Amino acid sequence: MNYPTILARFSCVFFAFAASLPAQTLVQYAFTTSDTVASRNASTTGTNVTPEAFANGAGVTITSSMIGSPTVRSYFVTGDLVDEVISATSTDWLGFTINANSGYQLNLQNLSFAYAFSFNAGTAPATAATYDVRSSLDNYASSISVLTASVGTVNAVSWSNASIVLTDAAYQNLSAITFRIFLNDGTNTNAVSYVRLDTVTLTGIASAVPEPSTYALMSGAAGLVLAGLRRRLRSV
Repeated sequence: MNYPTILARFSCVFFAFAASLPAQTLVQYAFTTSDTVASRNASTTGTNVTPEAFANGAGVTITSSMIGSPTVRSYFVTGDLVDEVISATSTDWLGFTINANSGYQLNLQNLSFAYAFSFNAGTAPATAATYDVRSSLDNYASSISVLTASVGTVNAVSWSNASIVLTDAAYQNLSAITFRIFLNDGTNTNAVSYVRLDTVTLTGIASAVPEPSTYALMSGAAGLVLAGLRRRLRSV
């Protein structure tokens, strides 16, 4: 009987149970109508976490506005983005960082946001805008999700909602993580077209890092299970 394997499986069950607890809002950015330092701060912050201000890469300038039906606050980026092939060095991105407070760890569940592509005048862009979501876990080397938003008629904004599941093991037991949404508007050269983003929300649990005594209790519980198994095998 492979006792170390049984202990490992017991530990996995323990942490899976912890990760299955109801999700909370760890951070939300519901942008205000003015592009100021304060408007980039989180509008909602969960317990035991410290989010940083909403950020952007050097390739874009963000501005805030209220537009749509119903009116929606959003950050928008002027079109004609240059990074048409996304890589870790691309500078056309919007994103944020969240840190677990000392003694806690992040167990993520979902990343959501509203997005849209619009234009104010001239010819409508012929290609859709893409939103390529990546993270610092692999230095932004691979996509978590890629979303597209086609442009409608002039001065009309049609919002879509992204919901990205983050329950994989890679997004559990983290001390910190940065998400970046890399933007690409393809061949668009319309100077009054805009890539829009609003209400960015990350849910999950900021759980206490298990103390050594917790591992000791787990080992003890696993030992009791193994002892029971041994007794049962002897009696067979």
